[in-house]
Amino acid sequence: MLARFRPKPRGDDGASAVEFALVLPILLIIVLGTIVFGLAIFTLITAQHTAREAARQVAVGGFTSCSGTSSSSDLSWYIANDLGLSSAAVTNVKLRTIDQDANGADPGDKAQISFSVPSDSGMNGAFKGVLNILPGGTYILPPTFSITADTRVEQVGGVTSCG
Repeated sequence: MLARFRPKPRGDDGASAVEFALVLPILLIIVLGTIVFGLAIFTLITAQHTAREAARQVAVGGFTSCSGTSSSSDLSWYIANDLGLSSAAVTNVKLRTIDQDANGADPGDKAQISFSVPSDSGMNGAFKGVLNILPGGTYILPPTFSITADTRVEQVGGVTSCG
């Protein structure tokens, strides 16, 4: 007789949906942050590889300018072309020699290439603006990566300082 007056037990049918709704934003931030960070690291590694390749070109053949013209002898164009970017995206391109003596760049002297690329240059489509909306995203990654590579000059007259 008493069983009739006992309150009906409540079900937990919607509890998993509520828990999922609470966890989903955190999960999305972690997944998107991992993807964006991975793409930025990809950009950094690719830019470092390009800097080493450009430094090697300087060591054996040289470049005549750093102006950004569409010429295979132009350092800015070479870097931008290798990274798949426009010449305007690659900034602060500098090539300098560290001479061991006063005779100019001789074999054995040090040549240094430096340039900057945007950290989101490897991100296309939907991921291009994700860095700005992630909490703390702009604090974790800098807006640009500054890349430097050194090489040893192998040919006389192979290096023209610029930038």
